[in-house]
Amino acid sequence: NDTKPIYLSMQTEDGTDERIIPVALKWSRETITDARLFLRVGSSAADFKAAVAEVTGVPVTRQKLLCKGGWKGTLRDGTVLSDAFFCTDPFRGDDLLSVTLYGTADPPPSPPT
Repeated sequence: NDTKPIYLSMQTEDGTDERIIPVALKWSRETITDARLFLRVGSSAADFKAAVAEVTGVPVTRQKLLCKGGWKGTLRDGTVLSDAFFCTDPFRGDDLLSVTLYGTADPPPSPPT
């Protein structure tokens, strides 16, 4: 199967269009489809990891992100996300890129005593 990603266009503050790929993040027993979770073509892995940390509470240093058919192994820091990654069929039936997260979130702060 040679399925290509479904790109959406997002307009930036300066009026240019960027291509983004919406993500369904699988973590533990849940699937998260938050509007903040997308891959911006041409951005760095650090940008995506920061968004994952914001949504899940899993610090970047504890994240292992996998995308079968999207990239090989875990997503490495310093990687630039490009069309070349998405050459097989990592998409779910609803056209979201399926990414799996392994990692534990920071515990909530203790109440004051």
